Amino acid sequence: MRAGFENCKYGSFHFIVQDLIDFAEDYPIEEMEVDKIPSFKASPRVERTSKARIESVDLSCPIILIVDENNVPINLGDGSHRIRKAKLPNMKDINKLPVKKIPLSTSPYWTLPSFLS
Repeated sequence: MRAGFENCKYGSFHFIVQDLIDFAEDYPIEEMEVDKIPSFKASPRVERTSKARIESVDLSCPIILIVDENNVPINLGDGSHRIRKAKLPNMKDINKLPVKKIPLSTSPYWTLPSFLS
């Protein structure tokens, strides 16, 4: 299982990707324009990913975004390879991607800083 660890101004996000995908199961899928999906700093693992690996990902799987109380994405939980594929020059016909938005307040994976808890 692939584990993830992210830090942002809202705290620390510790997760196993499959657990996050399972948690997101009950959230609706929305379509989001590719150019409206924010850029997040890619992990070193994603940066090292080969072009062949990126081109092989399934764009029908939803991207998982963690959103704040205003529904603004603050972190990418899963989907960096799909975002990268959709932004490849040969993918100009891909305008939207499926997205699941998980509110920060509902995620069991967040450790909030004391001033927010």
